[in-house]
Order: sequence, then C-alpha cells, then structure tokens
Amino acid sequence: MQTCYVATHAVGGAVDRYGATLRKNESTRVHGQLAAALSSRVRSAEQILDAQLSIPPTVARPAGGPAQTLATAIAAWDRALHDALVDQTPDPRVLLVSANVSIGLLSRTAELASVAAANGEMDSFTVNSRVLPALGPATERWERARDMWRGLAPPTGGMPYSVAAAAHALHRALHALQMDSGSEMGLALRLAIMATVEAAHLQVAATRRADLKGMASGVSALTQAV
Repeated sequence: MQTCYVATHAVGGAVDRYGATLRKNESTRVHGQLAAALSSRVRSAEQILDAQLSIPPTVARPAGGPAQTLATAIAAWDRALHDALVDQTPDPRVLLVSANVSIGLLSRTAELASVAAANGEMDSFTVNSRVLPALGPATERWERARDMWRGLAPPTGGMPYSVAAAAHALHRALHALQMDSGSEMGLALRLAIMATVEAAHLQVAATRRADLKGMASGVSALTQAV
C-alpha cells in the first residue's frame, strides 16, 4: 500500500504539471482541463491511500459496533447511488439527496474529528491542519450543488425507493456514532470521507455524459426530464 501511495503521489504531481502546461495555451486548454479532471481522480485515490496508511496495524476492522454498521450503510448507499446515476439520465432528485447525504457526512465528520482531537484520541495536528481545512471548502461546494439541484427537482416526491432507503439507513448509522468510540471513530471518519469522494465523482460523471453535451445541456436535459 505504501508503494501504491508513493506511485499515486508521483503520478498526481506529474499530471498536475502537465495539465498546467496545457492550460497555458489556448489551443490545448481543453486537453488541460481533461488532465485536471484526471488529476483530481488520482489525488482522491492518493488521499484514500494516505488515510488507510495512517491506521495503526494493530487496529483491525471491528466485527460489530457503530463503525461496522456505518461501513455497511455506506456500501449500500454507494451501490444505490451507482445504480441510479451510472449509464442513466441523472435525476435531479437523486442528485439533491446525494448532496444532502454528503453534507451530513462531512458535517458529522468535522464534529466528531474535533471532539476526538480535543480528547486526544486523534492526532490534533492532522485534524486541525489537514482534515478540518479540507472539510470546510468541500461542504461549501456540496451546498452550492444542493442549491442547484433543489432548483431543478420537482416539488413532489417520486424518489427511487432504493436511494431513499439507503440515505435513511446511512443517516441513522452516522448519528449512532458515539463521541468516545476511540479508534473505531477514526475508521468511521475515514469511511465517511471516502463516501463523499465517491459521491462527488458519480455526480460529476452523471452530469458530464457525452450525450448531455456538458453542464449547460445537462441542465436543459434534466429540466425536460422533470
């Protein structure tokens, strides 16, 4: 895993530099934007590897308890979101719920991480210098996305049952986490952050499909679908 992390870090840096070079020239700017999107995906993989590497080797995934319940709920949520968005015309109601779930995950993560750092259960430097500064801007971006999808979503129901049920189960599992769960809390926080990363990529992929011709046409198509 350490080897994969180092290699991923190197690839992410190289793609970043290459994309920046392409974006300087008008004729290659589009290719530079594609390189930036690829870099974002690589950086996400790097962050996931980094999070996993920081778990002490003596800490095993718990067989039960709140963290395992959360892991199961996140897996079900990922499956439901994947089925609703991949190779489908994106439903703004699904995207709205996805944004709501991600905001809830990030907000609860920030709350629990702060308490864990204050109690000495997690490294306070990592929490205050890396985790919290990253969660703030990410939450703001999700809030902007939520506002956009709320404007497109119809005022009535009709949410796919699998998505609604998975979102509800994830909400319950997230708020079942206790402030004194120790190492189990650290695992739960990493799972929550990874879930928001995956949801973000699914949303981007859903609204950048070739047949939607970019975001502007995607919004038009979504409006017509509604």
